[in-house]
Amino acid sequence: MDEKAQLRRFNLRCLLVAGMLLGGLPFIEAPLALHGIVAAYPTLFAAIFNGLSVLPASAYAFWRRRIACIWLSINAAVQIVCWAGLGHTGRQFDPVGIAGICGSIALALCLDFMEFRRWPAALRD
Repeated sequence: MDEKAQLRRFNLRCLLVAGMLLGGLPFIEAPLALHGIVAAYPTLFAAIFNGLSVLPASAYAFWRRRIACIWLSINAAVQIVCWAGLGHTGRQFDPVGIAGICGSIALALCLDFMEFRRWPAALRD
């Protein structure tokens, strides 16, 4: 394997580990932060879906990147739709929540780019 492929594999692994760290926060934080929210069911669904998607999909991407790309892209689409619908509910935009949404979207876009460009797999030699 040439040096460029090894560097791409290293970058992919770093992205997936960062995705696992990014996914760990809502996975742990969601039950605490969402306690008592019943007014905005789409927001609640999107937060739970994001919390339960990013960590497992990032870990699964080490073996099956294409399926994880689809999974994270669907998660990003749900987050975007929820964020766009948030203005209709009259709630204020939360900068921390938007940063978490942007992190999930950026992870999905980067992984989709790597899959589209056919970067080497994370674990295969």
